[in-house]
Amino acid sequence: MENNVQLFGAYGLLLAKKYLNEEDRPEGLHGLSDKEIYRCINMFYERRYGKSLDIVKNRKELYSFARKESRYYILCENIKMLIMRICNFDLETVDLFMLKNLLTIYGNIYAVIWNYVDDFKFEECRLSKLTKDEVIDIVRGVLTEVDPSLEWLKIYNDIFDKRIIYLNELDDNEFKKLNDTLEDYDEDNFENACVKTKKGDHLVLLTYEGNIGDVISTVHEFMHYIIEIKRDNKEVTNILMEFPSIFYEYYALIYLKRMGYSDKEIKYLESYRTCDLWNGIVDTYLLSHYIKIFVENYEINEELDIEYFSLIADDDVKNLTYDEIMKNVYEQCDACTEFIMTNPQHLEGVTSYVVGSYLALNAIDRLGKNTLYNMKDYTNNISDYNPYDIFVGLGIDVDKLELKNIEKRRKKIRN
Repeated sequence: MENNVQLFGAYGLLLAKKYLNEEDRPEGLHGLSDKEIYRCINMFYERRYGKSLDIVKNRKELYSFARKESRYYILCENIKMLIMRICNFDLETVDLFMLKNLLTIYGNIYAVIWNYVDDFKFEECRLSKLTKDEVIDIVRGVLTEVDPSLEWLKIYNDIFDKRIIYLNELDDNEFKKLNDTLEDYDEDNFENACVKTKKGDHLVLLTYEGNIGDVISTVHEFMHYIIEIKRDNKEVTNILMEFPSIFYEYYALIYLKRMGYSDKEIKYLESYRTCDLWNGIVDTYLLSHYIKIFVENYEINEELDIEYFSLIADDDVKNLTYDEIMKNVYEQCDACTEFIMTNPQHLEGVTSYVVGSYLALNAIDRLGKNTLYNMKDYTNNISDYNPYDIFVGLGIDVDKLELKNIEKRRKKIRN
């Protein structure tokens, strides 16, 4: 493969035009026409084959040429940028701990969730009805227990009337007016429970369902609110953003169990969180193949991909011809590039959820007064911590990352 950045760049621009919304495209891309991009590709085609092509009639052939020459370079750059965002490193700082252990965490979570989902039988369950006042009282009880200083309870009481909004209680005009004033509003990915910003102020947006599931959603989003107001515009490591909220979700399940709600209801609520985690694992499964290659070699190329593919191939794959193997490898490479380019923020969020779940489950396994004390500190000051600090603080063996059996964790929640 000819190592020419101009050719790689031309192919990358075509992918950006193909997969990215106009507002998400790199700066400067808007002024480049397809004709100019294909003219660049044609120059390298002529250099390789000794002839040029008509850029109008032969665009498909030129595109295939650029893809063949550039696919692994483009994939490697996308994987590298994704890991950089996930592990929060730039040219000066590298979170080597997360870079080294990201795949281990994914592997442990994947194995645990796979075993759980494989045996799981989803049972419909009618959740106990709660009025909004009853939901509020239970949330206050959870906050009082996890923070005996009552700091969080006071914040919750102070924001309830002005900064907690139930979306399904707004009429169409009120909903539109709210959306128009949100600074981080995304019409295509609007969530029914989230924390958004309005004129520098943070709002907790919820959807009231009228059952005990509202307790879980409220606790989760309120902890995001705490992180937002406490970080004071300081950067938070992306990979830690979901950790506190997920921990307090699980704690709220324990609290509901102690209140007398049935095992069936607790299992039903937990199943939704497990399914979310499972979906995240599925979304990142293809990526793990290339993340592993990059982490071990600091590059991704065709030779490494074929070598890795042959190591993990089953008997059916080993019976394929060379051309069939190459077709499979190329299709997987192109699919991964497309997935990253069209879902960068989603993939960052998924990784935060996966790692957050890993940490939260370990914290639940070690539940005690010190755990609650440390968790409040982590939540209030999460911008001051990096992943290594959290892992060590929770007592996780950083030399050999292990996740406790999910059945033990589920038993603790229900008991």
